[in-house]
Amino acid sequence: MLYTKIQWRTANREQPQIIFSEFDSFGWENRRIEYRADGTIAWVSEHMRVGKNILLSEANFANAYEGMPYEGTPNAEATFCFITGDEFEAEWSKIVKSDGE
Repeated sequence: MLYTKIQWRTANREQPQIIFSEFDSFGWENRRIEYRADGTIAWVSEHMRVGKNILLSEANFANAYEGMPYEGTPNAEATFCFITGDEFEAEWSKIVKSDGE
């Protein structure tokens, strides 16, 4: 598995400012959490969804190593980093628990 965190500066309050993603070894996104400037949180997995999120079905695994797990999101106004599985799970458990799952 590969885990990423993107902090994205955007003026659009409906777009995510912080994105946590989990990718499998083929580059397919398994789970994602998005924190938006307007205070909403959206998350998605193959089994559940809250918000407008959908999983990326054709994530480019090779690009993840260059700081771009999928086209169009990170740009000059974004900070990209890899995180550990434990860091991702900590975020995921906060969100899923708070939603009553």
